[in-house]
Amino acid sequence: MLGGLLSFIYNVYKDVRDRRKKPDPVAIIEQRRKGKGEFEKYLHEQKQNTTEFGNVIIRDISRMDLYPDLDAKAKGISPWFKPELKGLYHRGFEVILRIEPVKYEEALDKWYWSTHDASQAINALIVGRIPYDVVKAVEWKGDQYYRCPHIYCEFSKAKKQP
Repeated sequence: MLGGLLSFIYNVYKDVRDRRKKPDPVAIIEQRRKGKGEFEKYLHEQKQNTTEFGNVIIRDISRMDLYPDLDAKAKGISPWFKPELKGLYHRGFEVILRIEPVKYEEALDKWYWSTHDASQAINALIVGRIPYDVVKAVEWKGDQYYRCPHIYCEFSKAKKQP
């Protein structure tokens, strides 16, 4: 009995230890290179046909079966959302999450959200960056609900976001 308990404790310890291990840097580089190549190809094809890249569906791979339904009562980030693809950055791709009016306050040398006073406000893009490291699969042609790319990510970053 004691041997079984020790074995169980050791296995739990090993699982926790393995989760804390940093991923192999070579595997990270390969993942980024593969992701960058696929996204560059897609963006190049889109640029031939239009001046904008269009929408994408970002899906949480651990909750992929919850698509296309949404639970309005659920807390936290949705298992999928539909932003506009902005472009690439050195570690991944960028999406436009929303557009917000902002205003520059010269006396304080700061920008502020302009929710009440829209005079002299300009629109700013709120951009999210998603690293290739969290992208696990892409369906470039979409599905019967949305014909745009579906990007399956691990929602493992801060606040369970991609």
